[in-house]
Amino acid sequence: MSRIASRVGRTLALTVGLQLGLALGLAGAPRQAFAQGPDTSAEVARLEAEARDVEARDPTRAAHLHDKADRLAPDPNRLAAAIRAATAALEPTLAMTLVVRAEGRPSNPVLDLAVARAREKFSLAVATILVRCGACVVTIDGKPGLTSRKNVVPAGAHVVEAGEGANVHRWSLSLGSGEEREVVPPWLLPSPSAPSQELPPQIALAPMGGEVTPPPRAPAEPRSEAGRKPLDPAWFWGGVALTGAATWATTVSGIDAIRDHDRLDRKRDFFSAVHARRADYRTTILGAAAVGCALGTAAIGIFAVDFGGGNAARATVRGSTVELDASF
Repeated sequence: MSRIASRVGRTLALTVGLQLGLALGLAGAPRQAFAQGPDTSAEVARLEAEARDVEARDPTRAAHLHDKADRLAPDPNRLAAAIRAATAALEPTLAMTLVVRAEGRPSNPVLDLAVARAREKFSLAVATILVRCGACVVTIDGKPGLTSRKNVVPAGAHVVEAGEGANVHRWSLSLGSGEEREVVPPWLLPSPSAPSQELPPQIALAPMGGEVTPPPRAPAEPRSEAGRKPLDPAWFWGGVALTGAATWATTVSGIDAIRDHDRLDRKRDFFSAVHARRADYRTTILGAAAVGCALGTAAIGIFAVDFGGGNAARATVRGSTVELDASF
């Protein structure tokens, strides 16, 4: 009986000990989770509160605070707030860098609207550089850059350097508005193709001395005097009308460009510069189109249109001379 009682006592003691340990473990788990989680949550809440406090007077700092909060706890609303603040602060590089981050996020109405507004304002003010080198250390204008990801930089000249061990390469890039440039270090490029094979030797050589008779030439086919029929004069006058329209459009665009440059001289802000640059590009393209229309019309009028009622210029090949019969 005493043995049974001692066994029952030990069993009860072991059972109570296991239950007590399990209860203490379950009670301590929430405390541990609470001790790990609130650090990030509290920091995110602090960053968001500080961003809201300074957003009106310092939108650039607010954008950086929202950016840091989003990196700690990714959220479409936090990223959208960072993009809106950077857009309000007129920070093209920061705003478009955040837009690049948003490209990898799921679609969200608030975030999509902020991205669309930032692209509308700053897409022509920046460019992107992508360095294809997973293990490289990348610097852009002496500052650390990202590898195998888009680096947003202001449009203009930049120096990019990539290094991997003893291999270092540098690029001097000139990037236009909205341009995307991808570079690969030379040591990652495929090896050059094998050199081409030598040409086969000649099958037969002319004998030394004596006269070498060249092979007879095939007789030239006589050229038809009829040729193609000349174009109707309506083609020429249509080209004249098209040239006049292109010239008129170029003139209107040039006047608009002059007005944009006058606004730029008065305001000298970012948006006036973008409008002036667009007007210059448009005027240049229209002017080139007008010149092309004029040259094409002149060529058609000289070589393809018969203004004399059907008598076209005809050329006849006789021996080694060419006789031109042009009657108008």
